Amino acid sequence: SLVEAHGHGIVHRDLKPSNVFLTAVDGGDHVKVMDFGLAASHGGPEVEKLTRTGTVMGTPAYMSPEQATARDSDARTDLYSLGVMLFELLTGQVPFLGDTMVKVLLQQIQSEPPRLASLRPDLAGQVALQALVDRLLAKAAKERPDSAESVVEALEELIQGEALVVDQRVAIEDPVSASLASLQPGPDDADAPTAAYDVVILADPGQEDDQ
Repeated sequence: SLVEAHGHGIVHRDLKPSNVFLTAVDGGDHVKVMDFGLAASHGGPEVEKLTRTGTVMGTPAYMSPEQATARDSDARTDLYSLGVMLFELLTGQVPFLGDTMVKVLLQQIQSEPPRLASLRPDLAGQVALQALVDRLLAKAAKERPDSAESVVEALEELIQGEALVVDQRVAIEDPVSASLASLQPGPDDADAPTAAYDVVILADPGQEDDQ
């Protein structure tokens, strides 16, 4: 779905587990990306923005550094969010945690994510997997994979070469990860929009509102 959206010049800008669904199509699993309410079109030299200049929009835990600083973003901002989801799928938590949205955003901009093995010691030998996560979560967009297609290819190579073991604990709160782990998906989470000064945030459930 992400490959198709990017192929049409559309950047989602709010990619997160509650916006991704696993459905059965023709006897097989099919991933659908939902809720393009914050999407932007990159069909030409000018970016069609759905928000005003200097406004940050997205979900802090899954937001790229360029989104967190209200800079122009392209398809690679979705790849960063995809990297956050992959990190969460593997470890049971997002890379950056904080008791306020501002703290999370500052970490997205400034901090390096934990190593997978620090949360999952059994992943210590998965060098290629760690390298892919590192590229997806690179602070500079130019250091990330250049397309969703290349991420698919990298994941396929990993699946063929070594077993990717997801953290079953993710299934408690994340219906998408639960589906991927062949568990019964739980109810969808509801997002609550929150505004503060010139920052508009879509808060994750359970995230405290620091206003």
